[in-house]
Amino acid sequence: MTRHELARWYRSLYPNVRAPRWQALTLHDRTVGAWLWSKREGIVTGAAASAIHGAEWVDDDIPIELIFSCTRPPDGIVARESIKTVGDLRGKKVVLAQNSPSHYFLLNMLVSGGVQPSEVNMVFTEDAFQAAAAFNAQKDASAAVSWAPDIYTLAEAKGKGLVAIAVKAKFNMTTVKFLGLLATNGRASSLPSIITSFEALSAKARGAVSAEVTTAVALSAAQAKGVAAALRQALGKDPEIETRVDPSILGGIKVQVGSRLFDASLKSKLDSLKFALKRA
Repeated sequence: MTRHELARWYRSLYPNVRAPRWQALTLHDRTVGAWLWSKREGIVTGAAASAIHGAEWVDDDIPIELIFSCTRPPDGIVARESIKTVGDLRGKKVVLAQNSPSHYFLLNMLVSGGVQPSEVNMVFTEDAFQAAAAFNAQKDASAAVSWAPDIYTLAEAKGKGLVAIAVKAKFNMTTVKFLGLLATNGRASSLPSIITSFEALSAKARGAVSAEVTTAVALSAAQAKGVAAALRQALGKDPEIETRVDPSILGGIKVQVGSRLFDASLKSKLDSLKFALKRA
């Protein structure tokens, strides 16, 4: 069978899964198709699983839910609200990565929807992240295609600047989604404390010890090395040191390890001397 015959007589159900165009698809057909797409490794769950086990209240057009470890999700398209059908893309601008699976996905979708690729203004980028940035920045772009379509809608949430920076910096997609969730829930201001907590949990999991070292002036490389050696000997572990400069301590050093504070600052000594003189 040629590619033309495949596109003419069969419609795409899922990536690499097709069904005859004349066939009225049931929920069972769509569920089996989703399972085949997962290379027979997915576990059907949710309402679709209930239907397979005999539930009669489930509609045929519900989304199919799968538990499946997929490091590369299927390609998808994100469009402006004015785009309702594939035909609405005629004469419109679509951004995507050239010669990529997204490119093939779009070509296949257009042909299946009765639209010739030449009827669409395709604007190519080097990768999906650049396509995301272009879609967000160029309001005349009617759609974008990617393996992770949700990265385009994240910037529409609150704190879109935070997410846009993450997308441009090519952060891991899990990180981008997490930042988007924080922004949407109005918790972006909590990010510094979240990072601190995560670092503490990470250090604990690795068996590392975190220490905050405060001095009145910045430590030299030799001084920092000496402090690290002293802490290593005292703690019995290699410390992860975070240095901080606080001129108010006047001199000396303060070291905090967890809830323990070792205060050898000049300010602390002067305060102790002042207290002793008052008692005298």
